[in-house]
Amino acid sequence: MISAGETSGPPGVHQLRFVRDVAAAGLQIPLSALTDLSMLPPVLRASAAKVIVVARGGGQGQLAISTRQVGASARAQLPALSPWIARDEDRIIRVRVMSAARTTQETTTSEDRNCLQVVRPVSVGSLMRRGDFQVAACGRDRVAFSYDHTWGVARAARDLEPGDITPRLPTKALAESVPGQEIYLRTRVGPVVVERAVHVVEPARLGRGVIVRAQDGNVFAVPALAPTP
Repeated sequence: MISAGETSGPPGVHQLRFVRDVAAAGLQIPLSALTDLSMLPPVLRASAAKVIVVARGGGQGQLAISTRQVGASARAQLPALSPWIARDEDRIIRVRVMSAARTTQETTTSEDRNCLQVVRPVSVGSLMRRGDFQVAACGRDRVAFSYDHTWGVARAARDLEPGDITPRLPTKALAESVPGQEIYLRTRVGPVVVERAVHVVEPARLGRGVIVRAQDGNVFAVPALAPTP
């Protein structure tokens, strides 16, 4: 069991940011479906992925969930999450509840019928990145993704392990960078190249600009990202 005293709070920029709109399947909605857990320490992330913040009845439709209620539920079940969850945030998350089959179809197009093979571990709720897969022949697979309408990218609907076969995702549904990720900016001033580390604030897709925060706290946008391995 993890206690709140076993970890120190991160800076404000690293607090969990809840989505505004998401599609989900199943009778229980985990914390990982409503926020990106990838910024948490590995042990805490594994525990947080098991936290169920909403239990509902059957059927499809739409739910309106308060971020304050989600945060309170998560902190009550896993106190170590407290430093990562803002207490003063109170807005509505809209959850479109649908069948597992329909959820999968949202992230698959008729033109992308080939499948993917996972090449590195991906925790449930993590934003999906291009480097997480390689193209593979289709086999027997099960629901692997949900769609995050806030950021326009897919999330893992379950833990994915290297070798797992999943439906293929359109490239536009994969993130190139995720919140909390450290990237390096290089600026050339004459013959001198200046490099500095910054942290990603919002998910970014390939070919899109990205919002970052520098060590001095300054937040700014940088041009489109180059592909990463």
